[in-house]
This record gives sequence, C-alpha cells and structure tokens, in this order.
Amino acid sequence: MVEFLSSTRKLGAGEFINFRPGLFHKTTALQNQTVVLEIESPDCKQDLVRLEDSAGRVSSRIEAPLPKLNQNQLFMIDNFRAVFDGVTSVPICGLGVSLRYFGHLEGCFKEDGSLAFLMVLEGEVRTNDTYLMEKPQRLLGPGDVIGVRNLMRMRHVIDETAFDISGILFEQNYGVKS
Repeated sequence: MVEFLSSTRKLGAGEFINFRPGLFHKTTALQNQTVVLEIESPDCKQDLVRLEDSAGRVSSRIEAPLPKLNQNQLFMIDNFRAVFDGVTSVPICGLGVSLRYFGHLEGCFKEDGSLAFLMVLEGEVRTNDTYLMEKPQRLLGPGDVIGVRNLMRMRHVIDETAFDISGILFEQNYGVKS
C-alpha cells in the first residue's frame, strides 16, 4: 500500500510505482513479503541546494556528504559505464540484483522463460526504422522497468544499432561471484 496526500494505492505482486524526480518521500515495507528499493539520482547530491523548507532551513545543502557503503545499500553507482569486478550480484529475497551495462541487445538476455526484469538507469531504447512511425519513438528510458521477456518480444521494433543502456537487473536464478 502506498499512501499519498490525496489518495492510497494498493500494489499487487510485481507492481511498482515510479516517483517523479525531486519528490521527497518516505518508504516503508509494512509486510515481510514486500521489498522497497529506493534508487537515488543524481548519485552526487552535494551540489544540490534547497532554497527554503518547512523546517526553516534556507540555502543549505539537501544532503550531507555520502557515507561509505553500509549494509542498507546494495551498491553505490560511481560510473554507470563501469563494469564491476568481483561480486556481480547481490542476493535479496531470492532475487539476484546486479548493476549491468548493455551495449547490444543481441546476446544480452537468454530467452529461457526466466522472470528477470530490468530497471533502466541511463540510456534509451528507441524504435527502429522498420516500425510504422514517422520517426523513432522512445520505448524505454531512465526509471522504466520492464520484464526481460517483454523486452525480447519487442525485439523486432527496437533500434539495435542505438541500443546502449545501463540498469539494475533483477533475476530469479542468479549466481554470486566473488
């Protein structure tokens, strides 16, 4: 259940809500079966300054300097294009969670019927020239979440020459490398 000032929305299994950029919110998992992930952007918040807020703060930094990685953080994203050595997947509630960069659609995902899904952090996926549009259209961008099976079903309309995204991949069957 997600509560807003004017309404409440109940989420079912596998559903999600994207909060618009800049929206300050509190998130709490009220049930054991619920996992709440907060993806913060930009990763460098030291240059963000609030003009004024209800607590009386004026012209002060929004965030203190980021702490070192702790048990409440999966990973800190210093560079979306970085390829991580060592641990590539973190287990959370039976899912493998990993930061990935995909320069090509071909070979990115196995068509094995897995229940993996991808949250796009950077880059875009657009339609190709053969799709019946006057110009390429945006299919996916930062903040969008898609099941891998659905992404593969859309393969025939995706511009694979411009496919270049970074994201967080959630996989049902995962291996932890160290």
